[in-house]
Amino acid sequence: MKAKIKKTSNEYNQKYFFDRSEEKNALAISSNQSKPIDSYNQVKENYNKSLKNDDLKKCPDFGEAIHLPLTILNSGKGMSHD
Repeated sequence: MKAKIKKTSNEYNQKYFFDRSEEKNALAISSNQSKPIDSYNQVKENYNKSLKNDDLKKCPDFGEAIHLPLTILNSGKGMSHD
């Protein structure tokens, strides 16, 4: 897998987040980004709280975000994601 990464602007992040489903955004907000969790039940509880209480169309400040236009090579066939 090869990828070129670049820092994205706050405007880009807000638009990207706004265009996603509320369920995906609730999961992103409730996941505490890369922190250990105690149990699957805690994941579900955090997710349900986020669905109920958070603004699911506004991207929280997770720190620096990056954009990954990447190319995946599989059996000699290339696949792109931008």
